[in-house]
This record gives sequence, structure tokens and C-alpha cells, in this order.
Amino acid sequence: MSWIQELDEVAARRALQFVRELSVISLSRFRVVGDYVRYDDAIRNQLKNLKQKITNGIRAQTRGQENYLIWGPQGSGKSHFARQLAGSFGPAVRYIELNLADLKENDFREALASLEDVDRPVLCFIDEIDCKLAEQWSCEALLPYLEPRTSQKFRACFILAGSGGLDMAEFKNIIGVRPKGKDLLSRIPYGNEFAVPPLGIGDRIVVALSNLMVAAKKSHVRLREVDKLALLYIVLNPHLSEARKIGQLAVATLNRIPKGEDRLLYDNLFDLGSTERMEFWQRWRGEGLFNSMVAVEYAQDQEQVIESGGYYETFWEVERVFGKEIEEKVLICQIDSSKALYRVARDSNFMQNRMDDFQEKIRRILYFDEQKTYEGIRNLANKLTPQTIVFIAGPPAVGKSTFMLYFLEICLRQNIGSWRRVFFINPSEDYLEKTLESGLIQKLLEKDALSSDDALLIIDGLYRGEPNEEEKAFRLFKHVREKGYRLLVTIRSHELDELKKKLGRRWAALEGDILVERLEPNKEIVRPVIKNILKEKKSNFLRFRDLSEHELEAFFADVEFEEIIKIVREKSNGLVGYLNYLMEDLSKNGEFSKEAVLKYPKGLASLIQKIIERDYLLDGEEVLPTIILLLAEDYAPLSYQLIKSFTTWGVREIDKASPSDSLGLESGILSKVSELLGNFALSKKENEIMVYRLNAHWKQAIKDFSSTNTEWIRRRSHLKSNLNHFLSEMQVKLTRGELIPEPGDDVFVLIADIAQISGREEMLKLAKEFLKQYIRSDEDRTLQSNFLANKLVTILLRNAHELIDQRKYEKALESVEDGLEIDLNNADLNYLASRCHRTLGEIDPDALEHCKKALTEVPNSILYNEEMGHVLRLKGEILQAKGESSLAVTILREALRYYGDSLKIIEKLNRGERGAKRAQESRLCWHVAHCRRRIAMIEAINLNWSQEKANTVARSMLDQAETCKLQGDYGEALKILEMAKSVSFRFKNNIEELRNVVDIIRQLYFQCGICYEKTEDFSKAALNYFIYAKLDEYGVGSAERYLEIGDKLLQWGFHAMAHHLFHRAFRKDPKNLSALMKMIFTEEELGRIDLALDNARKALQMDIAKADFQQSIVDLIRRCQSKLKIRNDISDKILRIMNLAITNQTASRLSDEWYSAGMALDEIDPKDIALPKDTNNQECLDQIIDEINEAKILCLWRAWRLNRNNSKAKYEAENLTGQSYEIIDCECEKKYKEYFGKLKGDAPALPFLRSPVSEILLHTCFRA
Repeated sequence: MSWIQELDEVAARRALQFVRELSVISLSRFRVVGDYVRYDDAIRNQLKNLKQKITNGIRAQTRGQENYLIWGPQGSGKSHFARQLAGSFGPAVRYIELNLADLKENDFREALASLEDVDRPVLCFIDEIDCKLAEQWSCEALLPYLEPRTSQKFRACFILAGSGGLDMAEFKNIIGVRPKGKDLLSRIPYGNEFAVPPLGIGDRIVVALSNLMVAAKKSHVRLREVDKLALLYIVLNPHLSEARKIGQLAVATLNRIPKGEDRLLYDNLFDLGSTERMEFWQRWRGEGLFNSMVAVEYAQDQEQVIESGGYYETFWEVERVFGKEIEEKVLICQIDSSKALYRVARDSNFMQNRMDDFQEKIRRILYFDEQKTYEGIRNLANKLTPQTIVFIAGPPAVGKSTFMLYFLEICLRQNIGSWRRVFFINPSEDYLEKTLESGLIQKLLEKDALSSDDALLIIDGLYRGEPNEEEKAFRLFKHVREKGYRLLVTIRSHELDELKKKLGRRWAALEGDILVERLEPNKEIVRPVIKNILKEKKSNFLRFRDLSEHELEAFFADVEFEEIIKIVREKSNGLVGYLNYLMEDLSKNGEFSKEAVLKYPKGLASLIQKIIERDYLLDGEEVLPTIILLLAEDYAPLSYQLIKSFTTWGVREIDKASPSDSLGLESGILSKVSELLGNFALSKKENEIMVYRLNAHWKQAIKDFSSTNTEWIRRRSHLKSNLNHFLSEMQVKLTRGELIPEPGDDVFVLIADIAQISGREEMLKLAKEFLKQYIRSDEDRTLQSNFLANKLVTILLRNAHELIDQRKYEKALESVEDGLEIDLNNADLNYLASRCHRTLGEIDPDALEHCKKALTEVPNSILYNEEMGHVLRLKGEILQAKGESSLAVTILREALRYYGDSLKIIEKLNRGERGAKRAQESRLCWHVAHCRRRIAMIEAINLNWSQEKANTVARSMLDQAETCKLQGDYGEALKILEMAKSVSFRFKNNIEELRNVVDIIRQLYFQCGICYEKTEDFSKAALNYFIYAKLDEYGVGSAERYLEIGDKLLQWGFHAMAHHLFHRAFRKDPKNLSALMKMIFTEEELGRIDLALDNARKALQMDIAKADFQQSIVDLIRRCQSKLKIRNDISDKILRIMNLAITNQTASRLSDEWYSAGMALDEIDPKDIALPKDTNNQECLDQIIDEINEAKILCLWRAWRLNRNNSKAKYEAENLTGQSYEIIDCECEKKYKEYFGKLKGDAPALPFLRSPVSEILLHTCFRA
């Protein structure tokens, strides 16, 4: 029976589902080092930590020795990991690989002896360390090399690997029983043991693809896609469970791919006549995998691409010219043509965001005056002199990368600039440093007989969210100055400010060679008031281009237009260039001309449509997104058909036209221009023009009215006052009885416009009352009354949205309810009502009812289905909090159904793969995942889940929280992390269970710390970071991690926690002087002077204390000695007085001593007994003074109670408190009894005091 027939059906189906869901695999995401890849995030990051730890050890400046023990089953890729790690160091590190199973004793000893005379650091990988159990020499020969040797000149790192046993524990037992085995294990430091898990489903796929791509690179074959059925075969075949066998299959498969083919098909896996091929195909042919492809992104992740006018195309040609000393991981791109520039614009290695539509983006950002554009480019080119660093800075989406590419394109085309070569550099990971260290730029220049003055270096997005970026940037700047290159960099404004702050003085030293060009969104919108309009022609019709200046003033909305443009400018995210261009053209031409229309960039109508949909709260089906809408009012009846016409033209003919059909597009546009001009015809009759003006804008109506009422306009000049008096003094009452018998169009429109422009609540209420009185029933409704109702609903909707933006949900709900009184079934209003109820936490039947009404009106709305999902999700969470778990799960599953409906609508609107991809990228998927995790958490708490399943759920929640953090939603991330805690903390019944979940718990506390830090809740952030560090003792642990967290806590003022972590760091690494110095500093701040003094003396005796540290340590010792002497003197003085008071027998004598003790307290300086961190804190000093005064009052009170004739004590006490002695006596007696009673108990409880000296004082007083 073949392995195909013996497959486990459940496991096979799980693998099938995994492969079926694949669409694109980017191998760079799964890379650990070099070509070594792993799919699982946790395993990959564990191996990356190992790689980084070894790398840091190898690159350390001091001599030393590091040993590691690695266990992994056969085929997990241990040897390949070591080789790729060695390859990342290049020739700077000598790599030796030994297999103990293949070597005899003499060969093994000779190989180790060769390490004595090395001239660089060594990385030695010894495989099969657990074999030859009976041979004593296998461990004996190795032991001397696992210890630092006096003759050792460079750092050495030994990696001992094997696959014996089922896990690391059994593996160590196997080694331990052999001769000298325990001695060998003792040479492995704590935290340097790592286990490499076997390959899973995802691992097999990425390992196979990585091997394929490596083999393809060597054979100069470009592979872009792989058959899904081929991947399923690799995953299910039990003979391909090892990475080595997968690699062998990949090489064999590559030889079967025909020349010119860029796909790997299922048939390429087999030789001709293979029976296994047909058997596997028949088993899975009905699953839809055959000829279904997975795209593979690889080429520029691991090969060095250097373009030079098409000369150096790949790494292999560079290797042919310069030799193998150039590392493959260095990514650089040489540009000297526009073609090469377009290729780099689409390359994510060099561009922070790929620009597939580079040419179309140019118009959005730059000026629309070509002469001004070229002047700016020449000015920038003149500034780029050798050793100069120029930053192109600005806010996100303003067009920094577009400007930089356009600048280079113009310089290439017109030969602007004194440089002769342009190099794009990849700043990600360690590529930048390797590019500079390899000297590759200089070699390329020397080959063409050029100098460093001829090079311009380009980096797009210098900051990419990686650690220690400021140090990397400084080394880059320093290298540019030393070599004499030019450097052009794009960076966000806030990132540039952060970089300057972090570099501090080092930035100031470079500032003479640094220039900053800032790009800002265009803030000056051209007002499209047409100055040179043709005078009114004597004809029967008026057209847009024929309107007089006076009539155009009626058409353009001065106040409202400015409001609209302001909204568009604020919300267009840097793309205001589109609208600028449009307004410039309208201003110049004054009409929809052929010249103006042909210049409109593709996508313009779509952009404006989205802005207007958002700002005017209109549904996509009914949106009126046109240029006319920006100039005139929305819902203007006379322009409605015109607006519809333009919408159809913009969306269907511009945005969806094929670029190849340019002639047809031009013809369609010009015919629409003619149609627009024809549709905008008006009768020239004066009364019709007046009606049009009233509908178009209220301002002209007021103007015409005021021209006949000069006395009224003279009395009231302010616009809003004019409106009020127009309604009150001119008897335009908003009641049906007092208004004209049958209101005409002008009255309805005027009332609506006045309510809209004034924006006052009383005006809206008057307009609503007018509508209610005029419309008694549905039979009373007319076109005009419907217009007024729609206008009022629109105004209320806008008000509600503005209030929601301001987070005033109660006020927004009031506005929505006002709108529902006018139109109960309005979908938008019902949606907003539900949203407000949900945000306020009011998940009652009303909220659900509003959602249902919105969906009844528009059942296929993505937004409304999503809102229903939100409402049900929140209701489920509330039920869960009340303990109704079963009902909560039912409600959450219902929420999932509505979220699913929204996703289906997205897929339907965007048919095919594009729609599916958009649905996957939608935020809805996040809500779906949140619901599923919430259900999983409830089931985890209420059902008897296995520990492994609970851990899986907790890890998925961690991933979801990471997504929230990337989106900046730290509050939501905290909620998810708390859910994950409730799942993970269930398994704490015994030590074994705690060990199994401690890694997840550590991550939870660390992520909580990050989120609290981002939300500036530093108290909770400090606590979570502290617990994370405490839990680190279960894991690998490192002094650097403790120091890093300790520094944060110290910065936030949590000195005690910080001291604990510095102490732990010093225990981890007793040679870490930095940890010891920070520990001493916090001890001094906490007032633990004697402890700080002891540790300072210890630091002075350490060999590692450098000369520049010695003086600071000596100063600290002197300071501590001085403080300790002052404290001891004060304490001794107080104790001497108190003890004297205790031993005296005579009441009068004892009274005098108490009086002396109280008066002696005046000599104490609060700064001498305050903590160092509080010496300049007046509030703390005042509190210490209050405590001393309180102690003095108690002393004086005791003195008077012992001797009623001691009038001095009574006088001093009354003078100090300003109260009569009877009150003092009563209060002190009460306080004395209270404290004395507590002191007599087993656990004395004193009030919180600011200093140990004052505590000694009060304690002694009460004891006496």
C-alpha cells in the first residue's frame, strides 16, 4: 500500500485548507538568516534571537568565548542555519564545520588545533555531538577549547548540535552519561541552550520555495508562481519531512522546467511515467488545486541588484566583476536612466511604499507651473554639493517620495546636477551598514574611473521602525562626510525632529553640512471667481460661460464655498493638489473647455466623489460629487440633472477607461462637455433668474431684498443680525397662518438656507416647526416641502457628524432624534442613532431597532451591516460580563453573520480576486477575528479546554493586539491583552503548568507595558514591565533587558523597581559596570547611603572600571560619606536626648529634658534628612518640616504634662500652633494614646514619614 492511501484524512484536510488559502508568499518575511526560513512566527523569532545573540558575541570588541548547545530532530536545518549565519559575516569571520560522526580522533584534534593561529574571530559548528558515546576523546579533546585561553587573540563561538533523544532534556542525558560529558555540559552557560522544532506544514512550503529560488538563481532561471497541487504534494509526502530531502527534490524539479517558463507546475515534480504522479492527482483532482497558482516574491529579497544602464543586472554579474568578497545581502541599485528609475520606483527594497503609478502621482504633488517646477529642481540640485546631506521632509502622504523621483527624472533627462552616478540604498535591517562596510560603491566608481565626488546616494524613508536607527543614521552621515558623497534622504517631519533630538550634540556637529527641504500640503486654494467673463449676450438662453459677473456672484457661494474648501483641504491628506489643479483651470478658462478637460488627471472625479460622499454624508448610489457641487449648493433643483450627468461622465468614462482607448476617451469627454453646456441652459426671463438665484444661494436673495430696504440694511449691517431681523422685523413668520397663503419655492428654499448657514439651534427649531405646521399629512407634501425636509435632515446629519467627531455623543443623539421626527425611516439617521447608543454603552432594544430600520431601507449597505455587527458584539460582551456565557456566545455568532454579510457585499462589488483581496484587507476581518477570539475565550473559561488549545488562542490574541498597536489603537489592544490573560492564567494549578504558559504570560505583560506606555499611563506601564522582567528568570534572561527596562522605570520615577532590576542585571553579569553604577545611583536616590557606599567601593576595586569612571566613583564615595555622617550625627543627637529623657527619674528634670529635646529640633535642616531626589522638592521639604514641628509639639506637650510649672513649654507650644493649650493638650493626648496603643501591639503602625531620621525621632518619642 502506498503512502498516499495511508494518509491521515484529518491531517490531510487540514493541509489542503492551508494550501488552498495561500495566494502570495513573500519569502523575505519568513527569513531568519540568509536562505534559512521558518514559517511559524514564534519559532522564527526564537531563531532570530539566537542569531542576534551569536552575532553580538562575535562582533564584541573584547576577547572571549561563547558556547551554545542546539538540539533538533533530523532534517530541521541545524547545519543549514549555521552555514547561513556564517555567510552573513562574510570573510571577517572564519567558519569551521565539523561532523563528529565522520571524524577520527586525529582528524578532530588537528581541526581544533588549527584554531590556535587564526587571524580573526571564529565560528565553529560541531554536528552530531552526541555520537561516539564510548569514545572518551570526543569530549576530552574539545573541553580545552570551550574555555577562554590566554593565547586566544580573537573571540570564538562554538555551536554544539545534535538530534539524539526526543527533546533537549533527553539529549543532555545522552551527553551526560558519556566520559567527560557532564564536564562538557558545564561549559554551556545558562540561557545558551536552544531547541529547533521539526518542520510543520508552513515550514515545508517555505523551505521548498526557498530551495527552489536558490537553485533557480544559480541556474539564471526566474520563477514567479508555483502550482498549489505541487505544494500539497510536498506537504503530505512523509518522505519529505526533512529540509535536506526537500532541497534535493527542488534541485531535481528545476531541471524539468522548460526554458522560458516562469511557473513550477505539478508535473515538474515527477519523471515521465511516474505512477505516483497519477495516483496523487486522482486522489486530489476534485479539490480545485490543479493549475491554481501561488505567487512567490523572492528575487530582490536575497540577491544584490545593481542596475547601471542595463549593464549589471544581477548579483552574479557583480560577482564576476568584483569577486565573492561582496556579500549577497547588500542591496544597492545604480541608476543612470529613466527606465532604471521606473524599475526602482516599483521596488519595495528601495522605496518605503511601492509606486506603480509614479507618473500619475506627479500631478498631485507638484506645482502646475512647469517653469516654477524646474526652478525648484535646479535650486535643489545646486544645494547637493559633495559632503552635503539634504532631507526632503514633510507630513505623511504629502508626496516626498514622488518629489524625489520626479527630481531625479528631470535631472537625468536634462542633465542637471554635477554628479555622474546615482545609487539607491536599502536602509532595512543591517543592509545599510553592510553596503558601507563592503566598499561596493567605491568599487563601482573606481571601475568607471570616477571619484566619490561623482556619487549621489538616495535613501527613501530613513526611519523604518527598527532599533537603534539613530546610531545607524549617524554612521551613515559620518561615512558620507568622510568619503565626500552627496546624500538625498526622504523622512517624515516628526521623525526628523526625533532624530535631531536623539543625536543631540552630534547633530549640531553635522549641521553645517545638512539642509532640510520641507514639503507641505498646498495651503492656498484658488478661489474660482472668474474675472473675465463675456458680457451677457442678447439671446433666449443663458449658459454657464455666458453669465455676467453679477450673476456669477449669485452662483458662487462665498461663505459656504470657503467652508467646503476648508473641509476638503483638511481631509484630503496631502492630495489637495488635485483640487488646486482643477480650480486653477476653471479660473483661467472660465468654462468647461476642451483644453481644461483634457488636462484633468485620471481618477479626479473618483477622488472628489469620495470626499463629497464623506463630507456631505451621501450614499454612494445618490452621491452628487461634481465640480458644480463645490461651487453651488447641494440639492439645488435646477442643477440636479447637470450633476447627475457629470457624475456619470466622471466615474464611468474617466476612471474606468482603458489607457489604450485614449481616442475613444477623448471623444466621449468632449461630447459630454457639449452636453453639460447644453443642459445648463436657463430662460432669460427675470423672474426665472430670480427663482434660480434663490435656489442657488441665499446671499443673493438677501442682497436683492436689502436693495429695496435701505433703511433696514442701514440699521443692521452684521450678516447674522440681518438674518434675525429679516425674520423678526420684516414679519417673515415661520407659521402657516402668518405666511403667504401658498408658500412658493423661494420661501421654502430661503428658510432651509437660512437654517443651514446660521447653524443656530433656534433657527433649526423654527424651520422644523414651520415644516410641521405646513405639512399636516402626507397629502400636504409637495416637491418644495420635500426639498425643505431633505435639507433639514441633511443639516441635522451634518451636525450629528460634527458632534461625533468632537466625541459629544449625547448632543449628537439629540440631533439625530430631531431628524427622526422628520423622517423616521431615514437609514443614515437610524445608523447614527445606533452608533451613538453603542458608543454610550446603551445596548438596549432601541439601538437594535434603529439598526434594523437602517438595514430595512438599505439591506445591501456595508456600513449598516457592520454597525449591526458592532451592536451585537458589544451586547455579547456585556452579557459575558454578567455571566450569561451561553447567551453571549449566541449573540456573538449572530454578530459574525452580519460581519460576514458585509464581506460578501464587498466581494460582490469588487468581483474576482481583487474583490476577495479587498475583503481580506478590510477592517471587517479584524472585527470577525475579534468576535471569534471572544467566543474562544468564553469557551476556554467555561469548557474544559486543553492547555495547548488555550495557549493557541492566547497567541492569536497577541497577534490581534499587535495589529491594533500598528493601527495606533492601544486602548483596544489592552482589552485584547486582558482577554488573553484570562485565558492563560487558568493554568496555574502546579509548577509544570506555569512553566508551560510562562512564555505567553511574559509576552502579555511586555505588550501591556508597551500599550500603557503609549497611552502615558506610566504607573501601570512600570508595573507590567517590572512583572515581565521578574518572569524573565523562567526564560533566557539577559542583563541588557533588565537594564533597558530599569532605565525606563528610572526615567518615570519608580526608583525602587528600577533598583531591583539593576541589581538583577548585576547578578546576571557581575562584570557589567554600567549595571553596578545605575544600582549605586538609585540607592543614593532612595536614601540607602550605606548600601550605595559599599557598592561604590566594590566598583572601585573592579578591574573593568575604566579610568574615566574612577574619578566619578571616588566623588560618589565622598558624597555618600558626607551624607552618611550628617545623618548619623542627627540620629545620634536625637537618640541621646530621648534616651536621657527615658532614664531620668525626677519629673521636673524629665520635663526640662523634653523641653530641650523639642527646642533642639529647630537645629535640624530638612534638606539634610530628605532623600536626594527630594532635596529640591519644596512640597516634600514642607512635609518634613511639618513632621518635625509635630514632633516638637509632642515634646513640649510631654514637658508641660510632667511639670505644670514649665511655662516655657506651654508658651512655645501655643506660639507654634496658634491655639490654646487646652486644645493642644486634647489633640496630643488623643494622638499619643493612638500611636502608643499601636506601638504596644505586635505590628507597630506609624504614619508615613518622608525620612528615616524623622521616623526614628517620632518612634523614640512615643516609646519614651
